[in-house]
Amino acid sequence: MSSHFSTSALAKKLRDLTTSQQSVQGLSNWLIHYRKHAKVALEVWQKEFNKGSNERKVTLLYLANDVAQNSKRKGPEYRREFSLIMADVFKVLDLADASIKRTATRILSVWEERNVFSAELRQMLRNMIEPSPHANSSPVDEVANKRFKLDMSPPTTPPKRPAPEASDLMRRLLTLQKDQPSQDIKTHQHVTSFPPEVYNVSLLTSIKDKASMERLSNQVESTGKALAEYVSRLDKELHERKEVQELLEAFTYQQKQQLKTTKNNLEEHRSKLQRVKLMREELKSHLASLPDLSRLPVATGGLAPLPTAGELFR
Repeated sequence: MSSHFSTSALAKKLRDLTTSQQSVQGLSNWLIHYRKHAKVALEVWQKEFNKGSNERKVTLLYLANDVAQNSKRKGPEYRREFSLIMADVFKVLDLADASIKRTATRILSVWEERNVFSAELRQMLRNMIEPSPHANSSPVDEVANKRFKLDMSPPTTPPKRPAPEASDLMRRLLTLQKDQPSQDIKTHQHVTSFPPEVYNVSLLTSIKDKASMERLSNQVESTGKALAEYVSRLDKELHERKEVQELLEAFTYQQKQQLKTTKNNLEEHRSKLQRVKLMREELKSHLASLPDLSRLPVATGGLAPLPTAGELFR
């Protein structure tokens, strides 16, 4: 090989890498030669991958594909290490970009055809490229998905007030559903059924006698009182609804944050589960390669006695 392994040498080679077959295979062979450094090598590779442009990510993904396939004959080091990070790698890919998605789909199809990585990991990557609305869902989740559409948008600006307890918020919401003036049909009909004379000043010219004027005055007075009371109740309801709206915004903000945290925890522990499953497969493979001590011949009569010092120096 042209140079010894070092993280700086690898970083430079990764930066110089192109999509040509010669460039990819040359660096792939170099990495496979230094496969005992697989863990450190993939740490450098992933760092370069994460900070690279879409074009660089595609190039580095071609390299990963070549190393994962061609290192199998030499040893399991790269496949094992790639298995631990590949889910995180696909999360960084801009799958909204048609060319990126096409490349990822093509490489994953090759891995599926040639049985590269475990079936569980390949299925996880497939779900990331082509998400199913019911992927990784339990029966309860499927029912919930039909009833509710989760808002996964990032939390907005923090609200002015702290989030209420769910029970307190429910109590306030239930209060708004009963005995509110906006829902008081009887009162609403009453205040809208007043004669036009109580509102229209121009109609005063039609009144010619004192008795009619006093009767209209009493109507205006009673109408004013009824309207003032109704307006006061509506104003109080409006204030209450504004408070409940602020509480809902605070509660929604809190739930979005908790949803984001839960989602991150789920992804983190799914990754850990993948690592545990990989370790289990490695243990099974290693165990199968060990000799079965129960089949070794059993010496009869015990072990022969060790020679004495005199016998050794005869």
